[in-house]
Amino acid sequence: MSGAAAPPAALAEDAARLRAAGRLDDALRRADEALAGDPGCAPALLERGLCLLLLGRRDEALAPLAALVDRDPGHPLGLLNLGNALHGLGRAAEAADVYARAAAAAPASPVARNNLGRALHDLGRLDEAVARYDEALALDPGCGLALGNLRQALERLGRPGDVLARCEAAVAARPDAFDARLHLAIALREAGRAGAALPHAHAAADLDPASPAARLHLGLALQEAGRLDEALAAYEAALALDPAFAPALNCLAGAQNALGKVREAVATWTRAVEVAPGYHAAHGNRLLCMNYLPGPAEDLARAHRAWGAQVTAEVGPAPDDHDNVPDPARRLRVGYLSPDLRAHPVASVLEPLLAGHDRDVVEVVAYDAWPGAKDAVTARLRGLVDRWRDVAWLDDAALAATIRAEGIDVLVDLAGHTGGSRLSVFARRPAPVQVTYLGYPNTTGLPTVDLRLTDATADPPGLADVLHVEGLVRLPRCFLAWAPPDRSPDPAPLADDDPLACTFGCFNNLSKVSPEAVALWARLLHDTPGARLLLKNHSLAHATARARVEGLFAAHGVTADRLVLTGRLGHAEHLALHDRVTLALDPFPYAGTVTSLEALWMGVPVVTLAGDRHAARVGASLLEAVGLRHLIARTPDEYLEVVRALLADRAGLRALKRGLRARLLASPLVDGDALARAVEDAYRFGWRAWCASR
Repeated sequence: MSGAAAPPAALAEDAARLRAAGRLDDALRRADEALAGDPGCAPALLERGLCLLLLGRRDEALAPLAALVDRDPGHPLGLLNLGNALHGLGRAAEAADVYARAAAAAPASPVARNNLGRALHDLGRLDEAVARYDEALALDPGCGLALGNLRQALERLGRPGDVLARCEAAVAARPDAFDARLHLAIALREAGRAGAALPHAHAAADLDPASPAARLHLGLALQEAGRLDEALAAYEAALALDPAFAPALNCLAGAQNALGKVREAVATWTRAVEVAPGYHAAHGNRLLCMNYLPGPAEDLARAHRAWGAQVTAEVGPAPDDHDNVPDPARRLRVGYLSPDLRAHPVASVLEPLLAGHDRDVVEVVAYDAWPGAKDAVTARLRGLVDRWRDVAWLDDAALAATIRAEGIDVLVDLAGHTGGSRLSVFARRPAPVQVTYLGYPNTTGLPTVDLRLTDATADPPGLADVLHVEGLVRLPRCFLAWAPPDRSPDPAPLADDDPLACTFGCFNNLSKVSPEAVALWARLLHDTPGARLLLKNHSLAHATARARVEGLFAAHGVTADRLVLTGRLGHAEHLALHDRVTLALDPFPYAGTVTSLEALWMGVPVVTLAGDRHAARVGASLLEAVGLRHLIARTPDEYLEVVRALLADRAGLRALKRGLRARLLASPLVDGDALARAVEDAYRFGWRAWCASR
């Protein structure tokens, strides 16, 4: 019959072929033609719904899929995809009901059970979600979606042992299943067993040579196993498969930064945020890394403000309808949000503050955003707060809702743009007063963060204020206090009277060892015949890092025999290594903090170059606090003169080294009680301003 319209069923079949070929608009037109001929054509209703889902038009997909299941209440694919549409629209409770019907209609379908688990997961019904994921895996032990979702649910429930057990069982049942191998590699690595993860990461990469994700996780396992050079190759292999794979760009940049290749890392992170503008971890890493580079402080401030404007636009207007009682004199409920409540430098400067808080003035709640294993430091910090919340597995919206529901008056960010940061929570303003402190040397860029705590040396009045979106509250003392290690050797005396016997030292990250610092330190080595420079950092265990550092100094005429390059050490060995150091050289433009405190504790004077921003002035703040202003230089030439003067007075240097620990113990730097009073006053200042605005 020439010219006759094709039957609706045939048109629906054509739509299915077009959809499978990726021609979604053409497939949608065929489905519509079929429905024009027969509005109740079940295959056409399904195809129209599927095409609209794949085009991201979930709200439009609801009608044909709902019509299909009205006609055929047990249609498995209709029910499954109606659930997908509802779930994608944020209607998880309705989706769960529909997925349950899909699972009943298709008892052998692992996908229906996985999707039901995901909806229950999003509703916070984690134990039920785990049961559904387990059912999906019983039907298909290699179901990657179910295994990945199960891993997330068990981690959120705080059951890492069960995560490993499920992943090991999946590999035992299906050793040739790519997803099972990949998730076991991830689980082992997250449990701190990178060496054990490597065979499974390699197996996953072999099972799917075209998978960039397999190369990414192989790289992560290699990096955590200390094989940084091989990790770099794995990240580059992932990007060869997909040049726009943002997680691989993020990890590659992190490895470059660990090697001290700061400019390359910033460029790679810039690529990551270009291909994935909503990838906040890469944004934060880029901003942190930019602090290591010299250049106008105003440019760095603009980059932070641009990020803050982007996040503000994504989140939308922050509500200011808090139910907190606006009594300016009442006890305040203060929340500290951090991923670093563990053996971490931030914890060593947080602990004295928590211990010093006056519980008649503040109630303290800790929000622990670290997803990994807890340690003895975590246990100690738990004992210093009124309430502890493990929140790593809450997304930003859920965490903000939790903080708001708990009536936090003052919410304090302790991470800024460092790893594990949750700044997007602050963009949602869950607390009336929001503060950033300790963990990051710059502005957050978020207009919803009201205050940043600092001091007048680290952030002098004037230029520093215009570089921040937050109001700067300068404490009347150094902005931090430190908890010295419980067990450490006594400082060693200056051993040799030979004025030429000298070892300079820097134990900071290689990313802080800028080319400008290398050039100045090379001048010091040329000025001090026989002197050597001891650099200690975990990255220096790698041949690539050592060769790069030797090359930087060689460009200034310093031979490798003048350098002592040391990799990772245990903490006791790290402290004892200071015995070999005559003077510590603070890097610039990003100075050390805990590294400088440890040097002073171990009897090693620190010479610092005060710059134009907080990161470049922390050393000056610490030295001011211990009465060593004469070790602060304002220019590179003055830096050299300070070192020369110290070396020229060997007796004075000996006396200075001998008295440093006592000087530190008598300083504000270990007075957590006084710091707590100053910080509580700052919180009260912010709180009173909020109360006055009500």
